[in-house]
Amino acid sequence: MSATKDGDEAYKNADYVLVATPTNYDPVTNSFDTSSVEAVIAQVIAVNRNAIIIVKSTCPWALPFA
Repeated sequence: MSATKDGDEAYKNADYVLVATPTNYDPVTNSFDTSSVEAVIAQVIAVNRNAIIIVKSTCPWALPFA
């Protein structure tokens, strides 16, 4: 395990990526803001399509990525 602020560097050789970003609830729209999770997943897929992505989230949702 290692730490870096460079996402591309971190994901390019990763077997697994654990995504744990904020999913703030917006009571006005009655929904969670999953944009940070979606952004990380998109970056991982762009760099390493073979990485297994594990999402740690407290809200139920489905991703449009396949």
